[in-house]
Amino acid sequence: AAFYFRALPFTLPYPVPFRILGDERKGWLDVTYMSPDGTFRLSRGNKGTLFILTREIPLRAKLLAAVEGGDDEQVQALIELMQQDSPTRAPARSETSGGTWRLIWSQQAADASPLQKFGSKQASSYQIIDNSSGTLENLVLLAGGAVRISAKAQCTADSDTRTNVLIQDAGIFLGPLKIPVPVPSSPSNPGFIDWLYLDEELRITRGSKGSLFIHRREQEASA
Repeated sequence: AAFYFRALPFTLPYPVPFRILGDERKGWLDVTYMSPDGTFRLSRGNKGTLFILTREIPLRAKLLAAVEGGDDEQVQALIELMQQDSPTRAPARSETSGGTWRLIWSQQAADASPLQKFGSKQASSYQIIDNSSGTLENLVLLAGGAVRISAKAQCTADSDTRTNVLIQDAGIFLGPLKIPVPVPSSPSNPGFIDWLYLDEELRITRGSKGSLFIHRREQEASA
């Protein structure tokens, strides 16, 4: 037995007087209720003591569960909490931001581009960031990749938490055939993304029009 203090990185042993306790050291615990997700439990000890126990679930795990369950209100509430504790302090300048990211949830602003709104509803929607070249590509794959919608941009860190994005080329690809899509020439281009949360596997960003995005990193294929 031991005392555990959340603020301390160690435990303090607690001497249990087994000889004095005698047979009372042998007891049992009945589980009278367990929630379906295993996070809440009611138990009763052999002396009739009732225990109410809850399991701590990391915010990241809660967020992914809310995304999977389609609970948009819970997702937004958890985003507010997670952005206060991002493990990457300067995400826009971090090498961790690079790689291939798959979109798993979004909340689109009313004035978001039609291409962005369309892509956000697809299961195969990606953002690919190459930090070495300062480039970014938004990519949507349809029909098993036979149809690709692509928008390529230059991206630069404007601050520790903001990346400027200048779209330079966009198109719809049907196999080798490219159908050009006009690049917007307006105050929205260049735009930006604000980094709210970033770790090795998950990122949360907000676009210049207020849209929210959650991406998970795609593992690079091994050679």
